[in-house]
Amino acid sequence: MARAARTILFAWALACSMKGNEVPGRARRGRHEAYLSRRPMGDSGPVMDVDRHARERAEGNGAAGARPIAAPMIALSAVLLLGAAAPPRQASVAYVIDGDTFRLASGERIRISGIDAPETQPGQAKCGREIAAGKAATATARGLLQGRTARLGRVGRSYNRTVARVTLDGRDVAGELVRLGAARWWPRGQRKPDWCHG
Repeated sequence: MARAARTILFAWALACSMKGNEVPGRARRGRHEAYLSRRPMGDSGPVMDVDRHARERAEGNGAAGARPIAAPMIALSAVLLLGAAAPPRQASVAYVIDGDTFRLASGERIRISGIDAPETQPGQAKCGREIAAGKAATATARGLLQGRTARLGRVGRSYNRTVARVTLDGRDVAGELVRLGAARWWPRGQRKPDWCHG
């Protein structure tokens, strides 16, 4: 709760700091007034109506009218970025669903980041070999995680699941599952591992 409040205050301060850029005509008007003060007496040359130009820009005629939008957009981006970088938290593992997914006592589903385990359901697995490997991987993950308290570092969302880095007693769970043969590394942007032929 305290982190959320700090994030909102940071975004509000950022938005306020941008407000100085909303009236660029003010600086030009100041320069023009200084120029007029230096003109010789009797100089009747043309004088630009700076106030009229400033009013037109403030009313939205031209790019300057859209500039105030930048402040709230930058503030919103800051909120999203800071919210995504949530600190690690501890939670109790209630039930292991398969080799790379489990459910917390709160009901939240967690997908372990960076790895892929074989599927266990006929509609998702590509062959019988993958189903058999998936059942073995699920048993391995249950022995490692179920009923334990794990440390979670959220990195994103996927299929209504929280994707997180998971550690247990200081050990990286993803690396441990790979070491035990229950999962394979799946770097972001790479093809999903083939459990039928690989």
